[in-house]
Amino acid sequence: MNIAFAKQVTPSVAKAFRILECFSERRPRLTFAELAEQVDLPPTTLRRLLATLESLDYVQHDPLGLYRLGPRALALSPAALAGYDVRNQALPVLDDLAILTSLNANLGTLYQGRLLYLACVSHNVTRRIFSVPGRLAMAHCTALGKVMLASRPLDEVPSIVALAGGLVKRTVHTRTTWEDLEAELAQVRERGYAVDDEEVAIGSRCIAAPVRGQSGEVIAALGVNGTTEEIERDRIPELISVVRQSAETLSYKLGAAFAREW
Repeated sequence: MNIAFAKQVTPSVAKAFRILECFSERRPRLTFAELAEQVDLPPTTLRRLLATLESLDYVQHDPLGLYRLGPRALALSPAALAGYDVRNQALPVLDDLAILTSLNANLGTLYQGRLLYLACVSHNVTRRIFSVPGRLAMAHCTALGKVMLASRPLDEVPSIVALAGGLVKRTVHTRTTWEDLEAELAQVRERGYAVDDEEVAIGSRCIAAPVRGQSGEVIAALGVNGTTEEIERDRIPELISVVRQSAETLSYKLGAAFAREW
């Protein structure tokens, strides 16, 4: 990129990022009108920015008139994930956990009110599509997300969850009132683990525990998930113990002077 071009593009960088952030797992392809509605830019400005992003392979435009993220945006994902030391340290721990339990082993943290998956390990090929690094999920109804929310001051939780659209109901078991969520987060803090019992999807369960950094703060959550047939209720206590031990192992690797108390 030459200097003249860089000077021309720099004032529009923030607007270009707004365009890229319009795409999501649920809406990977968008029309020009849908993008215009989300970014609230004049059509001429939007067309110019899209043309620039397309020339740099950050966006692609198909013959049907739909835009999607391009290969250059995709290529950044491995580099972004590799920058998380907690993920790098977690991979062997997650691998052992997946082998030991025969379940998916996941690591996640909070990002803009949602759970961001940093690592997902499974030795069952049919399961891998359900947990993908970089995927975002609702925090208030996932076990990993509830661990992360429980680590935040209670008065901050409503604003955090609001970033993701509030207490969205995913199943009949999802907690959709602040009173219910606050009560559960208090239990998570007291017990040192969280459970998702068909709150995200019917037929699915997850158990998670906190991972602490060197200063002792909760920086991530580690857990396992599977079907209700794989995680029967009488197996949950065993999995809680295994997951908490794995979370402690990872915390020690990260230099935490580990304590179970929040």
